[in-house]
Amino acid sequence: MIMCEKTEQFIAAARRYCEWAESNYRPDFKSTMQALELITELYLCGVRLSSEGKNMEYTNARFAKIREKFRGGCRGSLPFNCYSQLFNPIPVPPEKPITGTLHDDIFDIYRDVSRGLSLLDAGYRQHAVRTWIVNMQIHWGQHATSAIRVLHCYLSQEEGFM
Repeated sequence: MIMCEKTEQFIAAARRYCEWAESNYRPDFKSTMQALELITELYLCGVRLSSEGKNMEYTNARFAKIREKFRGGCRGSLPFNCYSQLFNPIPVPPEKPITGTLHDDIFDIYRDVSRGLSLLDAGYRQHAVRTWIVNMQIHWGQHATSAIRVLHCYLSQEEGFM
C-alpha cells in the first residue's frame, strides 16, 4: 500500500522526535532549541495528517518503565521542568492556572507517537495513522502545544534565540 506524502512526513518527524526523546539530551540552549523544533515539526505534521483506519485499545504497561526514567531524569533534562499554564485557555475570565511539567509533556508525546510507530512497524499502517490522529486530538496535541509555548517563552528570554 502506498503511503501519502503527509503520512510519510509525519512518520519521519515521529521517528526523529522519538530518537531525540530516547537520547540523553543535555540541559543547554541547543537541546532546548532542538526540543522546540522537533515538537513543532511533529505537531505541524500531525495537523496535516489525514484520517485513516480505526482506533484500537492499548495498554500502558509497556510504557511504565520509560515514564519512570523520564521522571527520574535518566533520559536527559532541559534547563527547567515545571511551568504555569491554563488547562483550558478559552474561558474568559481564565480558570485557575495549573502547574505543567516539560518532562511529562515530552514523555506523553513520546508514548502516543511511539505506539503508532510500533503499530506501523508491525504492519498495521491504518491503525497507526488513526491512533496518531485520535491521540493528537485528545492527548498528545495538548502536551505538544503546552511544550511549544513554554519552550518558546524560555528561549525568547535567552540570548541567541532570534
